[in-house]
Amino acid sequence: MSVRDKLRKLTAGTQEIEQGRLAGRYAGIGATCIADAPLRVRTRVAGEITSIRVVPRAGSPSLEVTVNDGTGLAVAVFTGRTTIPGVNPSKGIALDGVARQDRRRILLMNPAYQLLS
Repeated sequence: MSVRDKLRKLTAGTQEIEQGRLAGRYAGIGATCIADAPLRVRTRVAGEITSIRVVPRAGSPSLEVTVNDGTGLAVAVFTGRTTIPGVNPSKGIALDGVARQDRRRILLMNPAYQLLS
């Protein structure tokens, strides 16, 4: 690590450091970066779960899981679910599904998922 890199790390904000940590953690698992995820095409994204919430959609509950990989946010919506065992904030997860744009965020409806260690 050069002096310039060390200086950049010392002057960076916490958000920049966190984005760099997440980008490095999920870069080597064969997933597309969330910022580069193609829309309307089956894709695989991976990241760290930042939030989980239950939202009513069309009269039934849906579990929304927000995932951050350091380049952007993706929201996985699991319809008819209120919990998924093992899916907790700060856990790693890989999502396989068709991405679409929804209010400046990537949305995946009922994706296949794999919990990462």
